[in-house]
Amino acid sequence: MKENLEIKQENLPDLSEATSWEKAAELCRLLDKKLAQDLVWIDVSASSELTDYYIVATGRSSTHVLALVGELEFEAGRRGIQLLHPEHKDGSTWLLLDFGDVIVHIFSREGREFYRYERLFDEAQRLDVSEVLREEDGN
Repeated sequence: MKENLEIKQENLPDLSEATSWEKAAELCRLLDKKLAQDLVWIDVSASSELTDYYIVATGRSSTHVLALVGELEFEAGRRGIQLLHPEHKDGSTWLLLDFGDVIVHIFSREGREFYRYERLFDEAQRLDVSEVLREEDGN
């Protein structure tokens, strides 16, 4: 007997024409779903002509860091968020994904502690990632 399998069709948002805020929010959600740690969303639009937002996240291990990068590249593409320039290599403690108006920095725990990257943006506005994640949960 042949089993009839249905493939579940996902309704993914088309973010190809989204605002930088909408893209950043979705990238935060994707990182959270893959259990990124210490997620920080920084608004640099007032001080940068290159981008609007930085997202900073930490992976639990080098394998997790690479998994976060791979998943973000794949899932962002499925949603129409164009990756302009990836900056990463195996074994690195700091990987960067440039989506144009949103740049994502993914660190290993050691890399994040060493570079202390967020301190460069102490004056910039931090956005509340938990608010975006609660919206996803419907709360």
